[in-house]
Amino acid sequence: MLVTKIRTPRVRSHLVHRERLLAKLEAERARPLTLLCAPAGFGKTTLLVDWLASRRTPDGPPAAVAWLSLDEGDNDPTQFLRFLIAALRAADPRIGATLLEVLNTPPHPSIRAMLTLLVNDLVAAGRDMTLVFEDFHVIRDRVIHDAVAFLLDNPPALLHIVIMTREDPPLPLPRLRVADAVCEVRAADLRFTLKEATAFLEEVMRRRLSPQDLSALVTRTEGWVGGLQLAALSMPKQADEISAFIAGLAGSHRYLLEYLTDEVLARQSPPIVTFLLRTSILDRLNVELCGAVLGEENLDDTRAKLDEVERRNLFLVPLDDERRWYRYHRLFADLLRARLRQTDPVLFADLHNRASRWYEQHAVSGEAIQHSLTAQDFDRAAQMVQSSSLRSIAQGEVQIVLDWYRRLPVPLVESDPRLGIPYAYALMLSNQPDLAKAEMQNVERHLPSDPTSLDARAARGRIALLRAIQAIGNGHLDQTVALAAEAQALLQPQDEVARAFAQLGMAYAFRVSGDVAPASERTLVAATEEAGRLNLPALERVGLSLLARLYMCQGKLRRAEVTFDRAERVIGRHVLMGAPIFHFSRGELLREWNDPRGAETSLQQGIDAISERNGVDAWVAMEGYFSLARLRQAQGDGPGAMGVLDAYARLARRFDVGPQMLDVAAAARARLWLMQGNQTAAARWAAGAGLSSDDAVSYAHETEYKVLARVLIAVKDPAAAPLLNRLLADAERCGRIGGAIEILTLLSLAWYALGDRARAFAALDRALTLGEPEGYVRVFADEGAPMASLLRRARLHGIAPEYTARLLAVIEGGRGGPIASRAVSESAPPSIAPRSPAASALVEPLTEREREVLRLAISGASNQEIARPLAHHHNRHRQTAHAPHLGEVRGAKPYSGHPPRPGPQSRLRLSGLLPHAHRVSAVRHPPRRRVSSSPDGADGLRADRIGNAARALRAVVLCGRARGPGRVERGRRTRPLRETEAVAAHRHLCALHCHGARGPTAQSSPARPHAG
Repeated sequence: MLVTKIRTPRVRSHLVHRERLLAKLEAERARPLTLLCAPAGFGKTTLLVDWLASRRTPDGPPAAVAWLSLDEGDNDPTQFLRFLIAALRAADPRIGATLLEVLNTPPHPSIRAMLTLLVNDLVAAGRDMTLVFEDFHVIRDRVIHDAVAFLLDNPPALLHIVIMTREDPPLPLPRLRVADAVCEVRAADLRFTLKEATAFLEEVMRRRLSPQDLSALVTRTEGWVGGLQLAALSMPKQADEISAFIAGLAGSHRYLLEYLTDEVLARQSPPIVTFLLRTSILDRLNVELCGAVLGEENLDDTRAKLDEVERRNLFLVPLDDERRWYRYHRLFADLLRARLRQTDPVLFADLHNRASRWYEQHAVSGEAIQHSLTAQDFDRAAQMVQSSSLRSIAQGEVQIVLDWYRRLPVPLVESDPRLGIPYAYALMLSNQPDLAKAEMQNVERHLPSDPTSLDARAARGRIALLRAIQAIGNGHLDQTVALAAEAQALLQPQDEVARAFAQLGMAYAFRVSGDVAPASERTLVAATEEAGRLNLPALERVGLSLLARLYMCQGKLRRAEVTFDRAERVIGRHVLMGAPIFHFSRGELLREWNDPRGAETSLQQGIDAISERNGVDAWVAMEGYFSLARLRQAQGDGPGAMGVLDAYARLARRFDVGPQMLDVAAAARARLWLMQGNQTAAARWAAGAGLSSDDAVSYAHETEYKVLARVLIAVKDPAAAPLLNRLLADAERCGRIGGAIEILTLLSLAWYALGDRARAFAALDRALTLGEPEGYVRVFADEGAPMASLLRRARLHGIAPEYTARLLAVIEGGRGGPIASRAVSESAPPSIAPRSPAASALVEPLTEREREVLRLAISGASNQEIARPLAHHHNRHRQTAHAPHLGEVRGAKPYSGHPPRPGPQSRLRLSGLLPHAHRVSAVRHPPRRRVSSSPDGADGLRADRIGNAARALRAVVLCGRARGPGRVERGRRTRPLRETEAVAAHRHLCALHCHGARGPTAQSSPARPHAG
């Protein structure tokens, strides 16, 4: 980036302070816009620089100024925004960092979305700032005009915009005038008065004229400062010749300037004339660049000429305080270039080529290409375009690349496959898919005849890569992987950027096969690391997002969240507005964690990001829309959910997606019908989908088969279970634990619908065991009332009571926010939020026998001593099921298929006193661990009745778990346990359970059948 574009010009040592105009600018600064509109040479820049230098904030220091000098090359929205951010950050480094990250990650969101980030930064900075656009008339791009209009329509209170232009800009000036929001300074205001002209000629130009000659000169030039300056440089030294010279001045400004330029050049030495003409081809110049253009090896001579031009005030404007970079007055440079081209066209082209080579040596490819194109050295320009286009496209400078191609001869582009491929990619990214397709076909026609040559292999490799990118956009992921592998095999090792794209394309394989085993993970990690090594943040971001999706398939939601956070650290949160794969994937994660607000924000950002761009991952887009539809349905907005699917249908037509994606879209609509209770419509889909419960299942159609299984479950068709078992086997074989959890959930509902509660509880037990550590919610909750009924029965039998209670709260009342906390590290994922101990409170007073057992526990009796009265009581009342023998609790009996009456261990689980994974042996020999108590509260979990044996075991647990001042040795306390300590122990135990403390894993018991 040329820093001179964002440097405020220096204040001249000799200038006329135009007090009337300075006062006007200062008085009207409260308005959002100041417009300086006048032809060249009216002193717009000098006036503005003088005003900015004179301004002071209330505290004293100069006000912040962001200066952006525009030229023809800035008609690309991305480049314009880059320079705008650079200018603002030069004034305040806090501004624009987020937007800069967005620009580094194509495809980009809308210009309004990006500028919203910038406006927010300006507001947050809270600093008085003036933003200057110099030479705004060179901007022709409508998107940039809209961007500036947006800033003017949404101006931060402390931002003042100044536009300098030769013609009225296409901005809403009438509306701004009505709103009294613009200060206008035009040519009539900028014309020098007689007093100002006198000061200028005497103090700046060092020429004294008689009052009559001075008045005549002001009249002839109409107060035009450019004309006054040239006239002073051109007029004769002899006083008696001045009047005749002034009398001869006539004509328009253009003719007058041409005449005066001739006069100025006629009065300079030949070396200075040569210097002016030959360096006029440069938009910006310094000693080294001028030396390269002039062909001078002795830069001291070049420096002396540059100093002489500045000393003579020959329209040379310094651009920095170090006096390293300069530019000529625009109109003066235009006249010099026109003369040079007219008098020596060969030299004109040669000078541009010299400048191009200098810029190429200094790695400023954009300027090098522009000079080469101006020189019409198209072969050399084509070489640079071919080598620079892909990286420029990766940086989002699509319009600049397209401009290069428009200036190249069409036959040259069509005949060179190396040129045609980046051109086709740029066309594809600029929403011109038909032209891109035609260009690729043209490239294939012009491939080298020898298919084994390096050029032919490289061209075919890039064609394969481009088709792989197109396949992603159309949803043909199998083609993506195959084409990316072909590209990787054909591309040369030095073609690192293209190979990085291809490597990431190959990593899509897990989305085709469904295999998320460690080998797939390693492939994706390697592709992401390679993108990072090559400093391709957009590609690295996509790789990290894909890696997070792989973890979600593995059922590792917390690790996926950590990976999403890594993607944010690579590029930034808001940049991901331009990356649908990130927002849609993270939105689905937040939806699963029952965070509707965060999910909707992320999903909507994904939709916004693809609204203006082609070439995104069509599968990701589809899954994002479907996730948002399910979110709407969960919120009770059925029509809104269907509206989201309708919006996706319109998008699918634009993507021209394949039939497989259309089949999945139809299945997603059928699932919504089921969630809305419309079984008839869902059954019609199943009848026409061409699916059978006897089919050999595959990952490619897993979504459709799961919807078919739901339809079969709704009508209690026993064919659902075998179908789901085959799906489960495939998911487990490929490591898709996330999919296995959903399939197990459906399998439990299938068996429950058929009345086989043993198998239903076994499948649900497995699903809950897998889902609880990662915080799964919606996979259960979205199944609605049938799942709620099953969860209630599971809770009665001690199956994950805490987890099922929370899930029921979500299903039955929509209560309770996200079940899972956000992960902060991979090694220590957060657990489910703790439940209050009051949830385990007893619903009836202790009986006399229970009080006796509690007194034994408080006195320090051992577990065996406490158990004796329980065993005696059990022998006396063997016919009751209220208190089975403790030995029977340890030995698990085969599950009978009907829910047994809860035993003591189950009752302890229901009351929250015993973690569901504990065996009785864990109660007898509890771990010596300090735990913290939790505050009182209630979440509605109650048991209808708790037996005497359960209460006695509760007392044992309290004694074993509590850690008071006394020590515990071999299960006994060194002093009696006070009753208040028992109550505290109760709370400690609840906190221990709620924070995830678990004893040794038990074998199957009647209260909780093992799902394996």
